[in-house]
Amino acid sequence: MDDLDAYCATLKAQIKKQYEKSQHNRGWRFLYSPRRVLNGAKVAFLGLNPGVDPETRGFEPREGSAYEKEKWYYRDERRPPGQAPLQKRVQALFTKIGVQPKDVLTGNLVPFCTAEWQHVRNRKFSIQFGKELWECIFRRARPSLIIGMGEDTFSSLYSILNAREEEEVALRWKTQKGKCATLPGRRARFGDDGLLVGLPHLSRNGIVSNPTSHPDLCRLFGNDF
Repeated sequence: MDDLDAYCATLKAQIKKQYEKSQHNRGWRFLYSPRRVLNGAKVAFLGLNPGVDPETRGFEPREGSAYEKEKWYYRDERRPPGQAPLQKRVQALFTKIGVQPKDVLTGNLVPFCTAEWQHVRNRKFSIQFGKELWECIFRRARPSLIIGMGEDTFSSLYSILNAREEEEVALRWKTQKGKCATLPGRRARFGDDGLLVGLPHLSRNGIVSNPTSHPDLCRLFGNDF
């Protein structure tokens, strides 16, 4: 296997080049995990694209997992490390599937920062670059479980993994008002025994720790969830 630092330098150069082509102007960030996971990771977890916090730009976090170690904004307030709602929900997900955050290959399909997904410029170009980038990375890291947040992320992963046997799982979720809502979950197979899972965006719901959702999540991930 080629030298990790040289591989990362190549990735960084590719991202910078495509960032300039894409006409974005809010910066970019790539990994939410240490670069060592590029050499092999059991689990990968991808969102769609990063926000615009200038303190979290760049190739990788300063230490550990961004979901555990970084101070993220929530409602105009910078929270303590790992305490923003999305961070806590992703940590809970990793606990459920039995992995440490620092050992998960994490990032976003599109590395270009925007305040909202609809602000992504040249969206077709940006998504295609993200697909090419992660297809290369997955060949190197070879995760057996890949999780994507959001429909666009799942669909892109489904395409680059040549996935099959797709199934939709309704995720029941009891809201704070006591009502039961339903959110879409997706699962598919790739390679010899790989599992691709699609979740709704975890910043908007608490399905991972919600007892109502547990049987559906077991079906989505397997009985060990």
